[in-house]
Amino acid sequence: MKRIDIDHIFGLSAGIACLMLVPPAMGESRQHGVHVHGVAEMTLVLDQRDLEIEFSGPAMSVVGFEHTAQSTTDIEAVKKAQTALNNGANVFTFIGTQCVMRDVTVDVSAVWDGMAVDRDEGAGQGSHARAHESHEKHEKHEESHSDISAHYTFRCMENDSPLAVRVGVDDLPFDVEEIHAKWVTDSGQGAAQLSADKSQLTLR
Repeated sequence: MKRIDIDHIFGLSAGIACLMLVPPAMGESRQHGVHVHGVAEMTLVLDQRDLEIEFSGPAMSVVGFEHTAQSTTDIEAVKKAQTALNNGANVFTFIGTQCVMRDVTVDVSAVWDGMAVDRDEGAGQGSHARAHESHEKHEKHEESHSDISAHYTFRCMENDSPLAVRVGVDDLPFDVEEIHAKWVTDSGQGAAQLSADKSQLTLR
């Protein structure tokens, strides 16, 4: 029994490592690691009944900007995206069996450090320094684009039932136009390009 479990874990780990070697889907617009607005990345790992999903999208497509959130409007946009990503049922629909979310972690640190806007800061030198700092951060983000990511853990009810994952409800989430997905299961791995017309990925 222990021998079977060790082989299973080793095989799944090897499959995860192989995701890095899976060739890009045909027509993929993200080349050589170039950041492309509207194009997100997604990795799915299915281990019997346990499903982990990693989603990463350009901040511009998720919250509408890439600079560090400076205004109340910016922060509200980030919080809205956080809420949406934290609700796995609004991001993923499971077909073939029921999957229940057990954990989710959303990372928006690329655009917001969690601090509130200083409403008491007046005009003058302090305001000028803040504007200069914001300008420097904006220039930095021009060269280093920002992504917002979320990591999900689900437990699916049936181990041998067909399982497909649809991303989004009526369309892909936020302003995402394409998702480059990679997946690995107990029986294999592969890659696919999802869009509004093809938002479903079959895992088994």
